[in-house]
Amino acid sequence: MGTDDVGLARRHVVGAIRELFEETGVLLAGPDASSTVEANSTVDWMRAREAVASQEKSFTEMLTKRGLSLRTDLLKPLVNWLSPDFAHTRFNTRYFAATVPVNQQPSILGSKGVWGRWVSAAEAIALRETSALGDEIAQPNTVGLALGQLLVPGSEIMLEKMAHANGCIAYLSYKRKAHVYQPKLVNEGGILMLEVEAAKTVAGEPQRER
Repeated sequence: MGTDDVGLARRHVVGAIRELFEETGVLLAGPDASSTVEANSTVDWMRAREAVASQEKSFTEMLTKRGLSLRTDLLKPLVNWLSPDFAHTRFNTRYFAATVPVNQQPSILGSKGVWGRWVSAAEAIALRETSALGDEIAQPNTVGLALGQLLVPGSEIMLEKMAHANGCIAYLSYKRKAHVYQPKLVNEGGILMLEVEAAKTVAGEPQRER
């Protein structure tokens, strides 16, 4: 993950697994190091997600009650994105990837979800200049908007890379160097654009994308 701070890396990983569980119900955890929980679409599991989301119970308490341990080996670190300097609200975001465990079905969180379905990355990128996805979500802040207006630059670029991958296994197996990306605003002939350059690499030279 490009850091020597083991504690920081652990917090990122646990936070990613917790957020995945809260938002989708997918849980990268099991009773042992070779299995994962199954049948996670029950009312009981939704209650557990709601309790974690409302901070009524901690994620650790939920796992302990069920005798589960995290399967951190199922999470693939991708890259680290920083918000542009000019952004009013800034984030330091770690992206991860994982496959959905056997016999688990994603679902939106009852108390905060408004829309959800499996979306093909290739389809989303093919329609990126249209408002197809925003119109389908059908919320006041999504209707009529193209993909680039719905997602932050980091998420759109990650989706583009998924769309061009030769399948799920190839995408997860690809050996990546740890990068920290931070877009910056540039003026190209009077047109303002975001230029993405690796702010820091563990090895090798910075790479630029636009």
